[in-house]
Parts: sequence; structure tokens; C-alpha cells
Amino acid sequence: MIVQNLDPDKLVAVFENADPMLVYIAQDELESVQIESFVFDENLPRMIVNFRLAVPTRLMVYADKADEARECLRELGIDT
Repeated sequence: MIVQNLDPDKLVAVFENADPMLVYIAQDELESVQIESFVFDENLPRMIVNFRLAVPTRLMVYADKADEARECLRELGIDT
């Protein structure tokens, strides 16, 4: 078993998707189980639309809650 020293103040991505609405749905689900989360890069696709890139919106949580958040999302059928 590998023991990780997780910095609880560090944010990590638990879900990414090119559709920001799906990320907000995932965020609502985490909120319902009292896991604080943050949406990153939601406006980035609009800023680089001329390049025709699919830039995912990211759902971030504190590192010490990442495993719990991923498990919650998997239970709800959201692939992380």
C-alpha cells in the first residue's frame, strides 16, 4: 500500500467534460453530500472558439476529498 501525503489545501480535478452543464450537474451532486467543489475553465471554450478546440470544464475538490467525490460521482453513474 502506498501512503500519500495529500495537501488538504490542494485542489484536484475529479471530473472533466466539454459540456459545462454536465460539470454543474456533478457539482450539484457533490454539494448534496456536503463535498465542496469548484468549477474551473468554464469560460475558456468561448475565449478560444476560433481555434476549434474542445477544452473541458473541470470540477475540482480538495485533495483529501477527491476519492470520496469520485466514488460519489461513480455511484451516480458519472464516469470520472
